[in-house]
Amino acid sequence: FEEVLRERSVHRSDFAATDPLAVAVIHANEEVFKEGQTNPKRRGQGAALCALRVFKGWIAVAHVGDCRVGRCRDGTLTWLTEDHSLVAEMRKSGAPSDEIDRIGETHPTVITRAVGVTEEVPVDLSYHPCRAGDLYILCSDGVTRQVAQPKIAELLGVGAQNLGARCTALLDASEAAGGHDNATVILALIRQ
Repeated sequence: FEEVLRERSVHRSDFAATDPLAVAVIHANEEVFKEGQTNPKRRGQGAALCALRVFKGWIAVAHVGDCRVGRCRDGTLTWLTEDHSLVAEMRKSGAPSDEIDRIGETHPTVITRAVGVTEEVPVDLSYHPCRAGDLYILCSDGVTRQVAQPKIAELLGVGAQNLGARCTALLDASEAAGGHDNATVILALIRQ
């Protein structure tokens, strides 16, 4: 495992069954699904989820749904996850752009995976090398749908502000852009 990690970032690996982060997501899915089965008011409930774990110069990223994890390194924001949404799936499958645009306008928040909706859920798991100074953003689609990537990168790069102030700036930007969905942001800075 460590030899594989040394060589490159690993995406959608076969490690999901044993990685502690993926196991936690799988357990959360089981609990939310079970609650939906025993409580009719909560049947069909679900949520997008993203999480990360730092270990030995690497991060593990677990992801289900349309929330995102990104890395800001040297002023450049790179998304490490891909949305599990109807629009994203249509893009991957090569659907006509006019059809994608139509669905994007009428059903922009339809996700194809969510924690708790089905008894089992596939968890995307990836590993990435990290280094001191990397800033990781975990955020809901309420941020990424409202705030363009260059603006997110700009707000993440405001070095004099503490992490809490940067989170507030991102949430304020989402609200100023219309705030049509819930907006959640978590930032994690790698110090060493």
